[in-house]
Amino acid sequence: MNYKVNEALLEILRTFSKNDIKNFRKFMKSPYLNPYPKVILLFTAIMEYYPDFRSTSISRKGLFHKMDKKNNFNDSTMRDLISKLKLVLDKFLAISGFEGSEFDYLTHLRKQLYNRKLYKQVEKNISEAESVIPGYNEADSDYFFKRIKIETDKFNNYVINRNLYNEQNLNYSINSLNISAKNQLAFFILETIKQNDTILKITKRQGKPKIKNIIPELLEPMDLKEIMVALKRNESEISHIFEIYYNLYMLFTKRNHEKYFHLFKKNIIEYSEMINTDELHFLFGRLIDYCVNNCNEGKAEYYVELFNAYGIMLRKRYYTNSSNKYISLDLFRNIFQTSIRINNLSWAEDFINKYIKELHPQNRDSMYNYCYAYIYFGKGMFERSLEHILKIKQDYFALKIDIKILHLKINYEVGMYEQIYNQLDSFKHFISNHELILPSKREKIREFILLYEKVLKARLNDDSESLIFINKELNTKRDKQFFGWLIDKTGQIK
Repeated sequence: MNYKVNEALLEILRTFSKNDIKNFRKFMKSPYLNPYPKVILLFTAIMEYYPDFRSTSISRKGLFHKMDKKNNFNDSTMRDLISKLKLVLDKFLAISGFEGSEFDYLTHLRKQLYNRKLYKQVEKNISEAESVIPGYNEADSDYFFKRIKIETDKFNNYVINRNLYNEQNLNYSINSLNISAKNQLAFFILETIKQNDTILKITKRQGKPKIKNIIPELLEPMDLKEIMVALKRNESEISHIFEIYYNLYMLFTKRNHEKYFHLFKKNIIEYSEMINTDELHFLFGRLIDYCVNNCNEGKAEYYVELFNAYGIMLRKRYYTNSSNKYISLDLFRNIFQTSIRINNLSWAEDFINKYIKELHPQNRDSMYNYCYAYIYFGKGMFERSLEHILKIKQDYFALKIDIKILHLKINYEVGMYEQIYNQLDSFKHFISNHELILPSKREKIREFILLYEKVLKARLNDDSESLIFINKELNTKRDKQFFGWLIDKTGQIK
C-alpha cells in the first residue's frame, strides 16, 4: 500500500504563494475558524515538500512519523486529519475570496441587517454598496447584475421604511424598479449573446454536438435591434455596450455578416476607453476568431485584418485579463505564425524579442527556439533551423504538428530523402490516432502530406511536367498561406 495523500489537497497547496502560506497559518490559529488544532502539525509536515508537492514523495505514513515519532502509524487517524485539513483549506479559500469582494461582503451583511430589522443601517449599507459598483466605463454583465441587486434592495427598503403615499417616495420606488428592469434586460441580452457565442465557438472547434443550440430560437421572437434601441435610449451612458454586442451577435449568426465585422471592429476600437480590460480581452478575441475563420476559408485579405488586430492587441495589452497576466501559448504562436504566413520575417523577429518575456517563464525557452527555427528556415539557414528544433520541449501539443511539418520542409531543402520517408510514415500515424486534432485540421494536414509526397516524387524523378500540374492543383486551395511553401517549390519550375 502506498498511502497516497489526497491529491485535491495538494492541488490547492501548489497554488499557494508565500503570502498565502503566511495568511493560512494565521487563519489556522483561530479556534473559531479552525476547530481542529492538529491540522497545524499536518500542514507544517506537508509544507516540507513545498512548492512542488510531488505526490509520489508524500505518503500518509511519512507525514504521520514527521508529526509523531513515538506512536505507531494509524491510517484512519491520518485519513481523518487530512480530510479536516482539506475542509479548513476550503474555508480559507472561500473567506479569502469573500473578503476580496467588498460588494459581496456588503450584500451578505445587508441580508443579516434585514433579518435583524436594522433598517437604518440597511440604508447606509445600500449607499456603501452602490459606491463600490464600477462606473459606466466598466459596464459588463457583472455591472448589470450588481445594479439589479442594489435597485431591488432599494425598492424593498422604500416599501418597509418609507411612506409610499408620499409622492417623492413613490417616484423613488418606481425609479428603482425601472432601473432594475433595464439592468435585468441588459444582463439577459448580454449573457445570452455571450453564451450563444461560446456555443458557436466550441462547436466550430469540436464538430457538431448531439445537443442543439436553442439560443437563436429563444431570441428569434424578439426584435433584438429594437430592444437594443430602447436600451440605448434609456441607458445612454452605456449605449455603446448594446451596440457592440448586437454587432457581435449578428456577426456570427447572420449570413450577410461581413458588414457587421467592420461595425464590430469600429465599435471596440472607438469605445475601448469605455470598456474594461476583461471585456476587451474577450471582444478582441472574437474579432480575431472571425478573421481566422475567414483566413481558413481562403479569404487572403483577412490575413491583413488579422495581422492588424494582433498589432492593436499587443500595443494595448489586451492579451491580458484579470486572471492572466501572460500571453497565452496559443496566442503567441498564432501571432507569430500569421507574420510568417504573410512573409513578414523582420516583424516576426522583432515580435519575439519584444514579447518573449510576456510568456510564462516555463514556456519561454521552447517558444524562443520554436520561433527561431522558423526565422532561420525563412532565411534559408536550414542547419541553424534544425538546431533550434532539437531544443524544443514538445510538451505543448499545437507545436508538435508545426515542428513535424517544418522538419519535413528542412529535410526536403537539404536533400535528406531517406529520413523523409520515415518521418512521413510516423506523421501519418500521429494525425490518424491523435484525438486532439480537429477533423478540419486533420484533413488539411493530410492534404499537405499527400501533395508533399507528390512534389517529392516529381523532384526525385526530375519530372517538371508533374510539378507544373501539382502547382495548378495547389493554387486551387482555399488557404494558400498554409500551402505556400509547396506552391513556392512547384512554382520554381518553368
